[in-house]
Amino acid sequence: MNDIYNLSNIRPEKTASDKVAESAFSQDKDKFDSIRSNLAYLKNKYGLEEADVLKISLEKGREIEIPIGIFEWKLSPLESLVKFLKENKKFSLSRIARYLNRDDRTIWLTYHNSVIKQKDVLAVNEGRINFPITVFSDRRYSVLESICLFAIQRHSLRIVALAGMMRRNPSSLWTVYKRALAKGGKK
Repeated sequence: MNDIYNLSNIRPEKTASDKVAESAFSQDKDKFDSIRSNLAYLKNKYGLEEADVLKISLEKGREIEIPIGIFEWKLSPLESLVKFLKENKKFSLSRIARYLNRDDRTIWLTYHNSVIKQKDVLAVNEGRINFPITVFSDRRYSVLESICLFAIQRHSLRIVALAGMMRRNPSSLWTVYKRALAKGGKK
């Protein structure tokens, strides 16, 4: 037979990212060896897969951000938040409860109600304001109060602009913002 049909000697061409990876590995081999050794240690100690160890380490280094676009829907702010974290971010309900500093049963019921009201996964418009998830863990404020405080104080957003982004009545948001300030939110 001809060598035309022998596929064993054909190698795929290297992509630009393959070349960069090889270059990085050759320059910092000791650091990659250290990563590999730490990965093996954590994998053995906790019985995790390598992908899980990497996912956890990458996730812990980043703050989880919630886009303002999820609050446009006809759900309550807490329902929107829980539905987004469950369906878009694939978090478990108990993990959501820990992040939001709420009871597991409350989160389950909120998610259950959100699914009844809105069967589809929330479509998210990126590129506007994002809220760190820690904003919603302070139980002194409702989710909507937390949104108002963060958007108005940290982003210097006007109430009318915030209302437009959330498709809510500006006077309602003004009332919510004033109530949050009365509870101790800084001005």
